[in-house]
Amino acid sequence: MRFFLGMFFVLSGGCFASKTIPTIEPVSRISARIYSVPELGISPVNNVDVPKDQMPSFLLLITPTKLCNNQIKKEMHYHVADVYIHHTDGTITTLCVRWMGHNPAAVSLDDRVYYWGCIDGFPDGAFRIIRLLVSYKNNTF
Repeated sequence: MRFFLGMFFVLSGGCFASKTIPTIEPVSRISARIYSVPELGISPVNNVDVPKDQMPSFLLLITPTKLCNNQIKKEMHYHVADVYIHHTDGTITTLCVRWMGHNPAAVSLDDRVYYWGCIDGFPDGAFRIIRLLVSYKNNTF
């Protein structure tokens, strides 16, 4: 019995382990793709590049700050964008951005575990990200 109880704690240990906040390695470029969400008035846009001078402030909006304990319901919390962070070492990190209906946006590396992005004072983090990306695409920032 002691063996089975011990194995239970060993095997279940991963379920109770805390998630560490991912860090973003040095960035050379940021690009994105916006998905269509007709219910929210969002049209698709491909191949958006974030201007170099805008990267530091944009990066704050998408940088994971703490674990999102809210339940993500994929049919309700829309996948509004993918942000591609191109690192100086040649690797690319893809962040999934989901609309939560409030600030900040929910961001994920794997579309399973979500983190809150940074708050910048704008009412809705995901819409702020989308509006910025559209302004970068249209060169109206």
